[in-house]
Amino acid sequence: MQRTDESKVNRTIFWPLLVVGVGLILLLNGLGVFPPALADLVSRAWPVLPVLVGLALLLDRVAPLRRWAPWLALGVSAGLLIAIVGAAYANRSGQPREDQTVAFTEAIDAGVNRLRVVIVGLDNAVEISPAVGETRQITAEFVGSEDSQVTGVLAPAEDGTLTFTLQETRLADFPPRLEGVGRGRIRVELPAGLPIELDFTQGGGTTSLNLLGLDVARLKVDMAGGDLLLSLPNRSLEQRGEVSVGGNLTVFVPQDLGLQFAASGAAPNFAEGAYLLDPSSGVYIARRYDSAPQQTDLSLSVGGTLRLE
Repeated sequence: MQRTDESKVNRTIFWPLLVVGVGLILLLNGLGVFPPALADLVSRAWPVLPVLVGLALLLDRVAPLRRWAPWLALGVSAGLLIAIVGAAYANRSGQPREDQTVAFTEAIDAGVNRLRVVIVGLDNAVEISPAVGETRQITAEFVGSEDSQVTGVLAPAEDGTLTFTLQETRLADFPPRLEGVGRGRIRVELPAGLPIELDFTQGGGTTSLNLLGLDVARLKVDMAGGDLLLSLPNRSLEQRGEVSVGGNLTVFVPQDLGLQFAASGAAPNFAEGAYLLDPSSGVYIARRYDSAPQQTDLSLSVGGTLRLE
């Protein structure tokens, strides 16, 4: 008798609390109290209510569960809602977005003798390549979510160095707006015949760095996730290049370039006999390194597979 009374009390308390809670959420949403992203989720989540009611009615018919039927139904419904929302965000994150296009074309003055390029992206498909022709300009384009804020800044220095910074940031809303989640793309064309220092940072996505034909003096790549296709320049770097990739890395080495590299995180794959391992230093050295007209030294850190072509 006491258990039956407790069951009735639970049901008596639960439904009024549910109605009050739902009413308050709808009221606050209607008044614009919630940030846009959360308001969007609230407007999408209402179908969970009939699921909650249906589960509560079903569980109430099971004698051992009757006492806590409403609360069990609430927990299951909340878990289901969280799983569906998570799946929706995961599905959106891999889809390309084309909500906005931001383009930059920056001419390079004749007095500039070195170009420093800094690119900071989040989760994009990126392509960096030499510009067509002999134009002394930088061309960059971002296509992606309207929730991304993209800036391009030129900063000349007295020593003749010009720094171009392309940076992507996202609105700080939590949770992020579902319609704004997705993958963008970045395309950058760099001028040939000008020493370039390239500093590239990316959160994820697939990146293609085609540096063949560019006079790359320094190279630093830091990708927390995603895959990288790297075509090395056929000129020597001024200092050891640093490449860190969370996913897979494929390096294309020009025929006239001698390469030596240190690898961590993954055993390198290459044509048999193409590279020899120096046991004392742990560095792989190309057989034709000494005879090549240009030499380059790299430090490679890879989370996935490493292949040299």
